[in-house]
Amino acid sequence: SEAHLPIAVVPHLGQIFHGKLPLSSVMQGVGLPVSSLPPHRPSVAPVALQHDGGRAGMQRRRPGGGSAALPGSAPPAARSPSMPPALPKLGVEPPEGWEASVELPGAAEAATWSLLERDLYLQSNGVYHPGEMVRLRRLAPAQGCTASREVRGRASVVAPTMGSRAHYHEQLWACFEAQTWPDKELVVVETHQAAPSAFFSRKAKEDSRLVFVSFDVGGLEEDFTVGLKRDMTLHLASGEFVVNFDDDDIYSAGYMQTMVGELQTRGLVALTLSSWFNYFESTGVCGYSSADCWEEDEIEDNLFGFGFSYVHRRSFGLSCPYPNVDFAEDAPFMYKLKELCGDAAVGLRPDTEGLCMHIVHRANSTEDPTFSREVPHEELLTLEARANSCWPSLWYHMPHFVWKWSLALPRGVCS
Repeated sequence: SEAHLPIAVVPHLGQIFHGKLPLSSVMQGVGLPVSSLPPHRPSVAPVALQHDGGRAGMQRRRPGGGSAALPGSAPPAARSPSMPPALPKLGVEPPEGWEASVELPGAAEAATWSLLERDLYLQSNGVYHPGEMVRLRRLAPAQGCTASREVRGRASVVAPTMGSRAHYHEQLWACFEAQTWPDKELVVVETHQAAPSAFFSRKAKEDSRLVFVSFDVGGLEEDFTVGLKRDMTLHLASGEFVVNFDDDDIYSAGYMQTMVGELQTRGLVALTLSSWFNYFESTGVCGYSSADCWEEDEIEDNLFGFGFSYVHRRSFGLSCPYPNVDFAEDAPFMYKLKELCGDAAVGLRPDTEGLCMHIVHRANSTEDPTFSREVPHEELLTLEARANSCWPSLWYHMPHFVWKWSLALPRGVCS
């Protein structure tokens, strides 16, 4: 019975029931004790689960072969790309030359932690305590609060940020709140040297869909890297799906519905945009980036190396977390998924509708992306992201120096 199995085992049920994998091997592969197995019931015929956009169509096997649909079940779904039976549990790759400066807490407590949780504790110098942080996850008490538990159908928007980027936080919330996906949450991990984000501190008291964790890193030798903070958001997320948002980019209301929906329909482990719209603050130009403007040796890195549009299944992200680096942490994450799950499990999608506007400014950690064409004003008016309340409509109606000045004014004054 699916209801009696840990959620981490559910993606592998098809192969278990088809006899391709013993359940005990899968349990060990996802880091769960075999002792938690439900009692064996040989009298129950095996059930095959087929994935169809998040719905499980169940079929009872007939003794002579073939199958019959169970009463009330969904019709058989088209077969999706095969998922790996059990991914190896990889830890967080530390920075070059890193050495642990703290020790794990008591043996009894640390023994229950996964490799990811141990690395989060050690590589944050004990600041991120998995045993405490896991209690912040949005799970019903009956589900338990262990990191492997998830809420089926929920999508977790995750965003690392810092105190110096507090002016983007209201925009990040507005992009999240506008999303039409029904069961959603926003997980934000912030580091600061003065005070936590005033906006998110207030919003966390008003809206339970926000999981906001802020760390004072003023007393540390250096800030946590973007990669480490991304791994913290994965640990805190409670959704079956993870959607990366950059705090400075603008996402259309249908972004999650489109991206997560396509991930489900295609049976993918992960999905990212293969082309997108950019707004360059320094010039006031909007450009469209696609493979035809990149050098041949840059194409793959550009296709899979921009994390602002990553969408993936959380269970697979926990198995191969981001490296603990501050620059270019995105591509290694996607390449590892492709290596472990197969190229077909990681998909690409061109953005022709304007699902997202990637904002390029001096504070970006990556180089300015090249673009194949400049987007005319008439086309900008048709982009889906333009309907977002964050869309600065004045950008494209005034000279560059004028809109730069207008952004410094309170909302409403410039209009």
